[in-house]
Amino acid sequence: MTKIEKALELKRNKKYSCSQSVGCVYCEEVHMEEKDMLHLMSGFGIGMGGFEGTCGAVSAGVAVIGLLMGAKSEEENNKVKVYKVAKEYTRRFKEKNKSLICKELKGIETGEFLRSCDGCVEDAVEILEEMRAEGLV
Repeated sequence: MTKIEKALELKRNKKYSCSQSVGCVYCEEVHMEEKDMLHLMSGFGIGMGGFEGTCGAVSAGVAVIGLLMGAKSEEENNKVKVYKVAKEYTRRFKEKNKSLICKELKGIETGEFLRSCDGCVEDAVEILEEMRAEGLV
């Protein structure tokens, strides 16, 4: 099962939020228990809890980037590198879906539906995996 398939299964069968579904497929790589990842990602769903913010799947992807490449100590403060990778990640998602904002993706105010929650989960993991394959993450 691919990470995309697993993330979609978590979303559909376990009823995890978009952010939890994305984050939980990376538990092994970031050395985190699923229960801890669920906790960490719980506030990002539906645009940080209310459709107004960044898509939870995208937020989870950025969090995973930080967990995979972020500084492990004060001496290894590599935040600028992580910022560049996070910026590229969000650029790719926006290029593919026209927005990063939950309510815009859902067409709540505009009536123009851009992407489903499942589609956002799929894209978030797909883009992260592409960037990992390219050696960016």
